[in-house]
Amino acid sequence: LPLLTYPSSTAWPHGASPPPGPHREDAVKLDGMDAGTRKRLVQMACVAAWSDMDIAESERRVVLDLARDVDLPEDDLEEVMGWLKSPPPDFDPYDIPRAHRAAFLEALDDVVKADGRLDPEECETLRLIKELVA
Repeated sequence: LPLLTYPSSTAWPHGASPPPGPHREDAVKLDGMDAGTRKRLVQMACVAAWSDMDIAESERRVVLDLARDVDLPEDDLEEVMGWLKSPPPDFDPYDIPRAHRAAFLEALDDVVKADGRLDPEECETLRLIKELVA
């Protein structure tokens, strides 16, 4: 399955900067993922980031990395930036195509663990989503 990584020359929206250190080599598997599914993936990552009602800078960077990894167009990136300021609309986990559920769950894990702690709200969000899509 193909993996996407982003070059160090990637432009970051609104002055955001890439994470320190090496760029993601464990990028999301995009095999057969259409544009709408890619956007829902990032939306769900934002939902996970907001699950404890506080988005750490490290979580913000992981979401932005993900948005770049899945090659969202600029107008969708603007929407993601808004979702990092205010929670995105609700997302139905049943909308995740079966073929991409593992990629979604991996992305959610990456986001909630990005700040080095796992709050009870984040644990519950992950548990519920995993239970719904299993």
